[in-house]
Amino acid sequence: MRLLLLLMLTLLITPVVSAAVIQGKIYDLELNRLDNVVVEIDTIPRQRVISQNGEYFFNAPKGDYTINARALIEGIIHLTSENISIIDEGEYIIDLFLFPELEDIPDVSTNALDNNENKKSIIPYLAILVLVAIIFLLLRISRKKKIPPEADEDADKIYNVIKKEKRITQKEIRKRSALSEAKISLIIAQLEKEGKIQKIKKGRANIIILR
Repeated sequence: MRLLLLLMLTLLITPVVSAAVIQGKIYDLELNRLDNVVVEIDTIPRQRVISQNGEYFFNAPKGDYTINARALIEGIIHLTSENISIIDEGEYIIDLFLFPELEDIPDVSTNALDNNENKKSIIPYLAILVLVAIIFLLLRISRKKKIPPEADEDADKIYNVIKKEKRITQKEIRKRSALSEAKISLIIAQLEKEGKIQKIKKGRANIIILR
């Protein structure tokens, strides 16, 4: 009985530490998965793992951390660093992309011939870095569908008809336009979204009112 009470007291006074799982995949500049990469995170105590199957994972409590990864690829040191803030329990996915260390890029110096050769050797690295930067931008920026100029002109024509009549059915708009029913519906939906018009359903007809 005393042992049970002692165990319960220990559980009550022991602080509960919430932790999250940080995991992800590791890639080189050609988006190939990398093994044998040393990955570490500055928790207390610091954690360090060697990637297997191109993946890694850590357990970490709430806080701000830095994840560092380092590998030797074809005689060149590749590395990266990512910051992460753990604000709650759960799973955090951070994929790592290793870049060649700038100090390992061949030095550009001495005479003009050496300069040209070194510049040629640097160009592939720079091209890869630019490509990776573009990939990151495309992943972070939501793609917006480009609207052709004629689509804007069609929308203006439809809006001018509604503006002139103040109240008109969608069927009547179709009669006054050379556009298809589907395209008119899309334009009306867009105008309604922009707050320029209001569509009212009456029976099987749609009545369009200028706002």
